[in-house]
Amino acid sequence: MKRPADELSQIRECNSGSVDVIKVDIEGAELMAPRGARALLSAEESPVIVMEVNPRALAFGGSDAGELLGLLASYGYDFFPVATYGQNTLNPWINGVAAKPAHRDRFPVLREWDLKPMDVARRAS
Repeated sequence: MKRPADELSQIRECNSGSVDVIKVDIEGAELMAPRGARALLSAEESPVIVMEVNPRALAFGGSDAGELLGLLASYGYDFFPVATYGQNTLNPWINGVAAKPAHRDRFPVLREWDLKPMDVARRAS
C-alpha cells in the first residue's frame, strides 16, 4: 500500500496524546523533517528526536550537518552524539539525540547519560 507521508505537525493534530520521541532516519532528507514539524518541535511538550547525521547523505540531499543542527537549535534543541561510525573512512556519521533542557525533567535517563552537546557553530564550518 502506498500512502503520502504526513508532515510531522499533522501527527500532533491526529493524536490525542503527546508525542514523546520521534526517530528520524531518512537518508539525507533529515532537514525536511524539522522544517515540516515547526509547530510540533516548537511546542512546550515537544518530542525528543533520535536521529542519524550523515554528512554524505545530507550533501546528496542539498544540505549539511551545520544547517540541520542549526535548524534544530532554532527550536531550542541541542544535539548529543551517542555513537560515531566510520571514523576511519571517508564518510563518518553520527547517531544522536536532539533534546531540549526541559527534556531532562521529562526523561530522567537523559540526566543519567553523561552526554555533551555538539557545538553547532563548529559543525557548520
